[in-house]
Amino acid sequence: MRPQTFLIKSENPYLLKALVEDLVKAGYKSSWGKPYKYCKSISSNVHNNMTSPRYKKDWKLFMSNGTNDKNSEFDITFNLPQDYSQAFDFAVKQLEIVNDIIEIEEKVGHLVNTKVYWSNNDVYPKGFIWRFKEIKHAAYVNIYSICDIDNCCFEKDTGLNNMAWDNIREATPEKIKWLEACEKANKYIPLEEVNKPQFEVGKWYKYDDWYIKYAKHRNGVWVSSEEINAEGKYLKASSTFGAYTDDAKILLTDLSEIQQYLPDGHEDKTIKYTLEEGEYYKVVEDDFWMIGKVSKGNNGDNDGLLLRGECSYSIDSDGAYNVDDEWCYYDEEDGRVVRNFTKLFEDSDEVKWLEACHKAGKYLTKEEALNPKSTIKVGDVVVVTERYKNNSAIEGMLCTVDKIDTSTIPYLVTDTYNLYTWGVNWCKNVRLATQEEIKDVLLNEARKRYPLGCSYEGLDFISGAPTGNVWTSSEIKPYWYNNRAIALQSGQGLVYVCGKWAKIVETKSETKTAKFGDVVFTIKKGEDYASTIYGKVTKNDIVKAIEYIKNPPKLLTYPLNIHVGDKHEFIYTNDNSIFKIGFGCKSGTLQELENILKCFS
Repeated sequence: MRPQTFLIKSENPYLLKALVEDLVKAGYKSSWGKPYKYCKSISSNVHNNMTSPRYKKDWKLFMSNGTNDKNSEFDITFNLPQDYSQAFDFAVKQLEIVNDIIEIEEKVGHLVNTKVYWSNNDVYPKGFIWRFKEIKHAAYVNIYSICDIDNCCFEKDTGLNNMAWDNIREATPEKIKWLEACEKANKYIPLEEVNKPQFEVGKWYKYDDWYIKYAKHRNGVWVSSEEINAEGKYLKASSTFGAYTDDAKILLTDLSEIQQYLPDGHEDKTIKYTLEEGEYYKVVEDDFWMIGKVSKGNNGDNDGLLLRGECSYSIDSDGAYNVDDEWCYYDEEDGRVVRNFTKLFEDSDEVKWLEACHKAGKYLTKEEALNPKSTIKVGDVVVVTERYKNNSAIEGMLCTVDKIDTSTIPYLVTDTYNLYTWGVNWCKNVRLATQEEIKDVLLNEARKRYPLGCSYEGLDFISGAPTGNVWTSSEIKPYWYNNRAIALQSGQGLVYVCGKWAKIVETKSETKTAKFGDVVFTIKKGEDYASTIYGKVTKNDIVKAIEYIKNPPKLLTYPLNIHVGDKHEFIYTNDNSIFKIGFGCKSGTLQELENILKCFS
């Protein structure tokens, strides 16, 4: 029996490539080191511009992209894609014959227990696939299992007589897979059922750099219903993607990978249209992307579809690292906030990248972030862990590395942030400061320098020079702007820019304070009440209290005592100035009440 020749043509070279790959995956070689004299190779000119070779008397198996030589003769011709399945099956059949002929010349010399073999003869041309157990005698072998291809039957724990011994070869990977499937099912299973991939209609698959949604297979070809190309563009299209038997298509079990590419309202868009505090997200808009951790999020419009919010820290495609940034993107055409935010998993490389940048307090490349180097270098912000004796720098101080002496490995550090009264010092050991440490130190310094009611001259964000505008601190807790500047509150002038602190401006106080015992009364100009830890006390309240103490009411000529609870003793003397009365959990004198009254304008 000789193999028949065939010509396979297609206007799409990728279909030819897919067919060759499918045949190789099925266990057939694209060429042989010791070819059968009547069959030199199975080949394709998909990847070059050569024309079909001229055929002489030798039979050849050949695939062509349509540039057929007129002098060539073939037993059968196929056209792809409509003949894909028929072409594949025909090629398999002919290659099986080629394998048989080649392997006959290289007969198996020794049978190995549990190994799978294949045999055939004129009575059973399709042959047997069987798993060897032991040789019983010269004309008979015991076997674990056998798949009779001609009669489509399967049997276990049986034997095979000498009628197949003239033609025994090691089974191809495809035949081994076939027998294993029959063994598992304990019955005969057709080959096409074994090799049939399990693609699910309506499911997304990744194929090279594309995402494709399976619709059906047509004439052995994989057909999609929707696509996302390598550039991230979504298309609702019906296209072909190679052979149906191609197992290079990987099922997407997590659709978060394609959320950013799907259009709004798509049935597979599972992203929640809200930003959850403490979670990580990525947004992609054209050529720009941003990864951040949400500190605050809302839905923007009432329809719950548009997103905006704030992030604790972020990195973006411009190579920027930002802290406490506004997270809001607008469409230039209609001014609306965009929607395609994708939630990230904490163990993803993108989140690890972001966290590494946050720890370093600056933007790092992805390579630097995921493969960090621990070496301290000039310019790094560090915490002193060990100093030289008698030097000003002490453990725990925050500073910047100015120089490294590689001979003894000490570090020359300077106070970049102007936090201390010392200048240059050598330290024995330092470690990198985290962004949180830098932030906490600067915020605490701002709180100390600019207390409530303090006036200062704001600084320019770029140069750090005074702007001439005077501001007054009206919030006790400073508002963190980013990693290079601090504002006491949104909309006010900056108190810190890159190592420079704002100058405090001396102004006439518009606020007066007085005490009643340990309780501080704060009175602002033009207001008729004082603020205390217990709440507001009006000027009229104090007037009534003084009058009550000086002229306490009487009942049957007996003055009424002022009871203030078990914790405070009521003391009454003829000297009203040391008359003590309780207020909240504290007590004070009449004189102190009169001093508070004088503070009102």
